[in-house]
Amino acid sequence: MDIKIKATTLFILFSLLFLAASPITVEGAAEHAGHHQGDPEAENELQDGQISAAVGILLFGVFAGVIAGAGSAQLFKNRFTNSQLIIIGLTTITAVIHLFLGFSGDLLLLLNGFGYFALLIMIFAPIEPLAPYRKMLLWGLLVYTGITVTGYFLTHYGQTDGLGLGTKLFEVLLVRMVLVETAKV
Repeated sequence: MDIKIKATTLFILFSLLFLAASPITVEGAAEHAGHHQGDPEAENELQDGQISAAVGILLFGVFAGVIAGAGSAQLFKNRFTNSQLIIIGLTTITAVIHLFLGFSGDLLLLLNGFGYFALLIMIFAPIEPLAPYRKMLLWGLLVYTGITVTGYFLTHYGQTDGLGLGTKLFEVLLVRMVLVETAKV
């Protein structure tokens, strides 16, 4: 079996397993909070569960981004520069995290994740009619990411969380890499 097929199959299986198990953890933690309000030990367990879920989501996003970047390098040998592969990876990380949280019930995050993937495809897929607009689409990704980061801090003023801040770190790196890439185009 070809290495690309093995990696893709492994990624799909891991994704399905993670997506199947994680909502149970998040919902279970929320239900647990409702039954044990005022119990300090139960609240500590809830916080531990939320931290575990957040770390899992973040690691899943990173895993997806690494697979996307490495997979793109393998599938399209010599077609992408290193900065483009990094953009693919970082965009995939943030898109997967937003999609995962969006599928947990937040429509805005769901749409945000789909928006990242749509821009990623329009920028890097070999779609000939879009080729002349590549630099404009890169600027669109930059603005889109800036709006996402700004929106997070406006809606989470004073109550940021590790998952959100971790995602914003990847998005700030994405902005930096897009700036590097637009200087080349």
